[in-house]
Amino acid sequence: MSSSVTAFVLSVFLVVGPINSFRTIIRNRVLRPSSSSCSSFSSSLKASPEFSIPDQPQRFANAKAASNERFLDIEKSLYDPSPLSNLRVAITGANRGIGLALATEATSFGAKVVALCRSSSPELDALNPAETITGVDVTDDEICSSLGDKVKGGPIDVLINNAGYFYEPEEKIGSMNFAEQMKMIDICALGPLRVTNCLAMKNLIREKTGKVIMITSQGGSVAWRTTQNPTGGDYGHHMSKSAANMMAVLLSQELKAKGIR
Repeated sequence: MSSSVTAFVLSVFLVVGPINSFRTIIRNRVLRPSSSSCSSFSSSLKASPEFSIPDQPQRFANAKAASNERFLDIEKSLYDPSPLSNLRVAITGANRGIGLALATEATSFGAKVVALCRSSSPELDALNPAETITGVDVTDDEICSSLGDKVKGGPIDVLINNAGYFYEPEEKIGSMNFAEQMKMIDICALGPLRVTNCLAMKNLIREKTGKVIMITSQGGSVAWRTTQNPTGGDYGHHMSKSAANMMAVLLSQELKAKGIR
């Protein structure tokens, strides 16, 4: 499964509902599809001109009407997480939220977690990561440029760029916060690029088998804005996700020369 598809599937399952646990996302949807599920997935793509519709409530209603078990019963095991065993998995923002959930699941699969975060947390410490590197600010060029010198255990097998930020107050004409918009773009789009750039320059993403995953969202889709934002708004968030998606595509084009997906 290519990393672009892996990242896309992960981002899709982060936004479709209902989602019962991040264990489901990682174990059942991302790591290792069976040949039959891949065949079924490919068939569904060929049968429809689009992968999904932007209207989430309608998408869920359609799945219920069609008794789509793969969509509705997301606790059912379709994938085998065992390939993560003993791999070095680096996660930005691993101390809380989505990052902590990903670190917890990766640990349960036997991965060696490399936590990259501003500061640790009791929950992260309890996981006993292989490495915990604190003081990581993905908006700081100097800090990110020195990140490679702080990773001591060797190359990373899987890098998950998770650290993100969402400014919650409404953004409309007359209520714009341009500083917050730039902050979101800096963290969500340039942040993953800074981290990946540094680790790649230090040859710390394993060649031939390494993978880089971006946590983005359908919020970056230009085509879907007319459905989810029919009256506009949330400028910084959606702009940051579009920028992040573009960054991921360009990065994949460059890194594939080293066999990094």
